[in-house]
Amino acid sequence: MKAKNAWQQLGIAVILAAGILAALLAWPALAGPPAPVDPAAAVRAASDSTWSSFVPDGWVATVSVQASVQVVDTDGLSLTTAMVATSTDGGATWSDWGPAQAAAFTGGVTTSAVITTPDLVLAEGISNAVQFAISDTALVPSTEISGPFTVKVDLTPPSATIRFPDPGALISTRVEAQPITGTAVDTLSGVSLVEVMIEPGGVVSTAVLTGSADLWTWIYTWSLPIAMDDVYTLGARAQDVAGNWQPAFSTITVTVHNPALAYVPLLLRATVWDTEPNDNRGEASGPLPSGTQVNGYLSSPADRADCYYFKPTEDVTATIWLRQIPAGADYDLYLYDAPTGPPIGTSQQAGNVDERIEHAVQSAIEYYVCLYAYQGGSDTQAYLLTVDFP
Repeated sequence: MKAKNAWQQLGIAVILAAGILAALLAWPALAGPPAPVDPAAAVRAASDSTWSSFVPDGWVATVSVQASVQVVDTDGLSLTTAMVATSTDGGATWSDWGPAQAAAFTGGVTTSAVITTPDLVLAEGISNAVQFAISDTALVPSTEISGPFTVKVDLTPPSATIRFPDPGALISTRVEAQPITGTAVDTLSGVSLVEVMIEPGGVVSTAVLTGSADLWTWIYTWSLPIAMDDVYTLGARAQDVAGNWQPAFSTITVTVHNPALAYVPLLLRATVWDTEPNDNRGEASGPLPSGTQVNGYLSSPADRADCYYFKPTEDVTATIWLRQIPAGADYDLYLYDAPTGPPIGTSQQAGNVDERIEHAVQSAIEYYVCLYAYQGGSDTQAYLLTVDFP
């Protein structure tokens, strides 16, 4: 009996010794960082634990990044053994394991934890990766290692440019809304929005963004102000998905011209003076009330035409006279019923003979009267234009 008890005691001692030896062999996983692993090995090592809720999960605009992840292991977690390793070349090489901070995800439950890294110094681009490791609290502890998580870094601001209207353009308020369009470029995270600035007025609005990473385009519709030859600064700047802003607005200047305001006195008097620019139908001055008399000059190679418009309220016959053509000059007179297209009436007398057009006009249609210097001109003798549509 004594011999049997001795053999039993010896067997228990052997089992205890084997357990102690196994614990000692596993001790490095608890007391020190494991060797860095490649991503494939990390995926295999992570099979006994669940990793989720990695942050940041999108683009960031700094190389100093703090990351975190949630880990769940039913064997329990040793919070003091959390570690992190990083790669800046897509996982080809990895840093040594370094310490990370782990905290129980819910009060005192050690089967679920959030691991947070210290500030990590990463590189711009999409080649950054982060791995986490933590030991479990099983009888024979093992190190659980996450799969690689990608951190995308964009440090380069985007750029937005106005393509239309052209710098220095003259914009007539006869067009109630002026589209402002442009392009935007960002080589990494992509453009998220474009702001449009209009000065004076301090208006900053968001444009409608279209296109893709290859060609971002945008458009903003500007409701034109009631202005008379005022200069406006238009600007655009972009923000990318990572949060980088274009440092300054890309700007142009344009002039807003309101032909109608130049002719407010027409309601009070019969004769007014030509107001430039009105060298084509797109810049036509007006609207002219019936009976208007306009004085003006065609005096230089750069000023060979003046255009006006009127809008009848009834179907009537309009009579248009061009008189007082300077001696030695030859001016011609044209009537149009649209901003583009051929004339519906002309008068092309030779020399400085008076020009006259009589033509039926319809209610609510804008008609354009243009006079052209076929030959000669004067900056001292003004022509006299009369428009009647009773």
